Amino acid sequence: MPRQYRMKARAETAEETRRKVLKAAREAILAGPTPAVSMGDVARRAGVARSTLYSTYGSLAGLVGAVSVDAQMRAGFDRVLELFNLPDAAEGMIRALPEGAHMYGSDYEMTRRVRVLARLDPEVMNGLVLGDQVRAGGMRYQADRLSEQGRLRPEVTPERAATLLWLLTSFDTYDGLHTTWGMDSDQIGELLVAIAGRSLLRD
Repeated sequence: MPRQYRMKARAETAEETRRKVLKAAREAILAGPTPAVSMGDVARRAGVARSTLYSTYGSLAGLVGAVSVDAQMRAGFDRVLELFNLPDAAEGMIRALPEGAHMYGSDYEMTRRVRVLARLDPEVMNGLVLGDQVRAGGMRYQADRLSEQGRLRPEVTPERAATLLWLLTSFDTYDGLHTTWGMDSDQIGELLVAIAGRSLLRD
């Protein structure tokens, strides 16, 4: 068997295992009235050894993080980034905020349960905190673009704009509007755009 073929076959096997593990972990997180997941349960569901999970993901927190990233990508995270990076920063913001709301809404229960798990596992919480820090960096970048293009209100600094955008793009904001005020993704997206436009952009 040619070496290149063997390498391709191994890569395909590894990808198939990855898909099975992420699917099994997702099922475990979503099972039951409250989220509960263990490496042993996921290994059993996926039909792999626990050692495979540890060698690939390092820990339960690493596995949960991989599931979260996979869920975000499936829900349209790439599209949100694409819109935020449109040449016109204001247009990008106005179009990306509703898309982000729909991203959260399309896999709401999964994201909610991961955040519940984070309250019980400090390592999972550390992953969420890191994600929030990365998002803060992205919002600073967007605020700087708005400032450079002269789109911010005179009294709004880039740091203040970044802070507001970080708040508007958080799952906690979406969750509060959805659970407390009964708003759907369309309504939340419209509200986020209205707040951002009136608070940040020049008339």
